[in-house]
Amino acid sequence: MPLYPVELLRDNFWNGLFFFVQLLVALSTSTDGYVVMWHCFTVLILSYHLYFARIGSEQVSDQSETL
Repeated sequence: MPLYPVELLRDNFWNGLFFFVQLLVALSTSTDGYVVMWHCFTVLILSYHLYFARIGSEQVSDQSETL
C-alpha cells in the first residue's frame, strides 16, 4: 500500500516540520519563484527517499522473521 506525502510527514514528524518551516521561510523571503520551487523539489526528493528507506527496512525485517 503506497504512502502519501501526508503520511510520510506524519511518520517523520520532525523532518516534516523542519522542511515545512523552511518552505514558509522561502515563501516569505523569496522575490521570485525559483527558491520556492527548489524547496518543493527538495521536499519531494527527501519524501521519496524516506519512503524507499522505510520499504527497505520493512523488507529486511520480513526476511529476518522468515529465517
